[in-house]
Amino acid sequence: MNRKERILIVDDDESTRKSLSLIFGKKGYDIEMARTGQEALEKAQGEFFNLALLDIKLPDMEGVELLTPLKEMHPDMATIMVTAYASLETAVRALNKEASAYITKPLNVDKVLATIRETLEKQHLVMENRRLYETLRESEEKFRNIYKASPIGIKLYDSEGQLIDANKACLDIFGVSDTKEIKRFKLFEDPNVSEEIKEKLRQGESARYKALFCFDKAHELKLYKTTKSGSIHLNVLVTPLGLNGRKHPQGYLVQVQDITERVQVEEERATLIAELEAKNAELERFTYTVSHDLKSPLITIQGFVGLLQQDALAGDAERMKTDADFISNAVNKMEQLLNELLELSRIGRVVNPSEDVPLGGLVHEAMDLVTGQLNERGVQVEIVPELLGPNGPTVYGDRPRLREVLQNLIDNAAKYMGDQPDPRVKIGMRRDGAETVFFVRDNGIGIDPRYHDKIFDLFDKLDPRSEGTGVGLTIVKRIVEVHGGQVWVESKGEGHGSAFCFTLAGA
Repeated sequence: MNRKERILIVDDDESTRKSLSLIFGKKGYDIEMARTGQEALEKAQGEFFNLALLDIKLPDMEGVELLTPLKEMHPDMATIMVTAYASLETAVRALNKEASAYITKPLNVDKVLATIRETLEKQHLVMENRRLYETLRESEEKFRNIYKASPIGIKLYDSEGQLIDANKACLDIFGVSDTKEIKRFKLFEDPNVSEEIKEKLRQGESARYKALFCFDKAHELKLYKTTKSGSIHLNVLVTPLGLNGRKHPQGYLVQVQDITERVQVEEERATLIAELEAKNAELERFTYTVSHDLKSPLITIQGFVGLLQQDALAGDAERMKTDADFISNAVNKMEQLLNELLELSRIGRVVNPSEDVPLGGLVHEAMDLVTGQLNERGVQVEIVPELLGPNGPTVYGDRPRLREVLQNLIDNAAKYMGDQPDPRVKIGMRRDGAETVFFVRDNGIGIDPRYHDKIFDLFDKLDPRSEGTGVGLTIVKRIVEVHGGQVWVESKGEGHGSAFCFTLAGA
């Protein structure tokens, strides 16, 4: 025996007590004896016995009466009733009160020992089961406490991938208050889970993956990628449960960690890097074009200053006046270039207070500023009714800058009509999916598709002999982008006119 089982013999017959004590002692049991029920209770009060051997008849009470208080003290104690043939009815009553077994007098030693061994074996099983149950209960309690208090979201699924439960951290991640609100999302119907991962999970392998959940306009959680607005980015670890030699898991424990903030930081970082690279490239182009375009009037000034000196020595007043005019024009061109470059550098850095701006009103303000050019060239302007009136589109932004966009586009449309005998400009709007697109369309010279992107670059003019410095469309592009929009040109080519289109955030 690995350990000594302790037996309490309760019998008022001294010879029986001594005989049983001798027999049990030789078999390796640790023996205590009591003559009365009260004495038995006192001994049991202070220490645990694996088994109590109780005589039916005791001086102060019946042995059956000891069963309840002994069980209350030690629920795992086994009890065997010792009875005479004449008191079998009492033995049956004792069994009904949870006695483990009974033996009859006169005692058969072999039978007594066999009954004790069998009873103790059952008692060991009961105690082991109780210990395992308690261990399991403690383990479950520990898991439940961890499950509830964990800062990591945890979901439990059954073998079919149906959601059973989710802890508070998980509900907080999804912004819901009850498991029912996310119960419709089955593990194997989640489009974030690839077929390869599903197969691994069904075979009992753990799997990690990244997931994206989104909200629609009604703030209802969706399982597909509808929009970046309101999206939740997750790191997910799925662990199969309850294999134990089975071919397939009996359930799945899913840990979810919200990495939305990290993803947003990474996206912002990538955006900033892209913006810096674009600005560096723009700065390189700017440095080159500025040095090139500013050199031209400087060379002109330098050349005619030399001619002016020669003509002054020669006393040729007419040539001196011509030289001075060339120098003055070059100075004016340089001043215009510098002013427009200063204007370009201030966009997005020096701003006016933002306000709600009706686009229809801006169109009229811009047209007032270019009325002279329109009348000089005989250009007819049409404004679509949707832009005007109280129901016309409104955007939130820098009013003077937005007016400058329309002013430049209308002025360009009038400027590049070519030999068109019936010059017309149409200012309007259209819907492209969810976006509102504004446009200024002309029936002028048109633009070859090869140059559609190039014309927005600094100082890029398709016709070097044309008016202006080539900064106007660059300014338009910068203002539109500062207001969260895009600008582009639509034209089939030379002779087909052009439409300059732009979008604005919130329109």
